[in-house]
Amino acid sequence: MTYVQLAHIVRDPESGQPKANVLHTFGRSDELDVDAIKRLTRSLCRFLSPEDAVQAKAITEGKKVPLTFLKSVPLGGA
Repeated sequence: MTYVQLAHIVRDPESGQPKANVLHTFGRSDELDVDAIKRLTRSLCRFLSPEDAVQAKAITEGKKVPLTFLKSVPLGGA
């Protein structure tokens, strides 16, 4: 049986090991309301930057996230 949880990963300052803090348990994966999770994700996107919101929306809709061109630098003669 598999359960779905929303977790925030933090690094333990003493051991240096990552630790998951469970924020919410959605329940068993076979009883999961996927549409409700998608609605929650869209609602949370209101608090993101426009760029992050577009990326999160694309992921929840099953679309591929487009690549972002950052810069171009010359590397010499051809």
